[in-house]
Amino acid sequence: MGIHVSRADTRHRASINRLIREARIGSGIRGPVRDFWFVRRGNRMVACGGIDMHKNTVAVLTSLAVEKPFRGRGFGGALILHRAKVGRDRGAKTLALCTPFWNINIFRRFGFETCKRAELPNDVRTFWQFTARQ
Repeated sequence: MGIHVSRADTRHRASINRLIREARIGSGIRGPVRDFWFVRRGNRMVACGGIDMHKNTVAVLTSLAVEKPFRGRGFGGALILHRAKVGRDRGAKTLALCTPFWNINIFRRFGFETCKRAELPNDVRTFWQFTARQ
């Protein structure tokens, strides 16, 4: 069975917020549901992730969350690849993300590298997630 990535809308807010909370990566999304995608198994959303465009040249991958029983099955990877394509299609020259240390390995498998915030390119450094004091 293939993995189908679908675009989320307001109807999906509760499921997205559940996944984000269960993954311990935040309390959920506020404001309009835009630029989020998800994967279902049956009638249940089991993975989600968003993208924020910054300065029209940077695509920041946000809020990748996969329900525990469904990890290791390619759902997170499918969402990474799909959002990277969306970013490139929108003109992004750089893909970036800010993620807890326990999530970094999945991104490394797709070529992402870690760096100190001070070493980020200027066009990335000004994105709000990279300016927070943490």
